[in-house]
Amino acid sequence: MAEPWRVLVVEDDGTVGDTLAAFLEDEGFDVRLVRSGEEALAILRSGWIPRVGVVDLRLPGMDGRAVVECARVLAPSMHFLVHTGSPGGVVEDVASSMGVDAKDIFIKPVRDLGLLVERLRRSGEGVDEHGA
Repeated sequence: MAEPWRVLVVEDDGTVGDTLAAFLEDEGFDVRLVRSGEEALAILRSGWIPRVGVVDLRLPGMDGRAVVECARVLAPSMHFLVHTGSPGGVVEDVASSMGVDAKDIFIKPVRDLGLLVERLRRSGEGVDEHGA
């Protein structure tokens, strides 16, 4: 049996992060939840490389854009979804500048987490062994 895909959730809102992480674990993913960009980068530096990162844009300290930029250096094969409460039009511009496809932007509250899981699986297809 194949190992579950690794997913890094970067979400500072406790309830939102806990709920999302639990949902993804129930869907069979190996999830690590962190509350800041700095924690996300520490996880990557430790050698735990996920297939996909689900990143909030507004975080304490380092924002989501900076997290993605730094994570791409540490884990070039990693893909990203944006999960944020910021307004849609603004988010699309920011996500585009980060190289994140508009289909991979999810505005909170996400009413159908199944759609997020579907995009997560599609965005992580073809990732090499570092994103087991």
